[in-house]
Amino acid sequence: MFVSALKHRSRCSALLVVPTLLLLAGCGHKAVVTTPPSPTPVVTPVFDGHVMIYTVAAEGQTAQADPNGLVPVSIIVNAAGKDPAREAINALITSPHSAIPQGTKLLDIAIDPSTGVATLNFSSEFRDNFHGGDTSEAQVLNSVRETLGQFQNVQAVQFLVAGKKIDTLGGTEDLTVPLPTIRDEKEAASAG
Repeated sequence: MFVSALKHRSRCSALLVVPTLLLLAGCGHKAVVTTPPSPTPVVTPVFDGHVMIYTVAAEGQTAQADPNGLVPVSIIVNAAGKDPAREAINALITSPHSAIPQGTKLLDIAIDPSTGVATLNFSSEFRDNFHGGDTSEAQVLNSVRETLGQFQNVQAVQFLVAGKKIDTLGGTEDLTVPLPTIRDEKEAASAG
């Protein structure tokens, strides 16, 4: 009986050893190593040179004009330019139907990536050659705000003249603080 129990025990041990060996040997299969997929790279769209500028409606365009008398005009600016916002404002200034006061030059533009505020520094002609009232002031400011509103990294516009803040242009808008882009202003109005 002792011999019979010993034979039974040997068979049981053999049955346990075989699966263990197969597991250790991997049953002839190679281990599958999975690596996590690499993150999809963020692709920044290439600036193709097309921008919209917002100018005063010419005769015959008033039906397409917004409440301030501005119409969008699609233009192509220097596609090699590294700063499409700068190119768009310079195109706006030189447009034949620009609301920007005559002789104005863009001295500098800086967009703060953390706040989205575009600070525009215009030459003194921006203030000195402005001779309009409320409507003209709205056209000047809104033409810039709408033009820059097409750029997703711009949420507001700070106007400077010769490197300094000005109180107002025509007496209506407070220019000591950044003004939201027209896009952001419309989004805020529709959300509220």
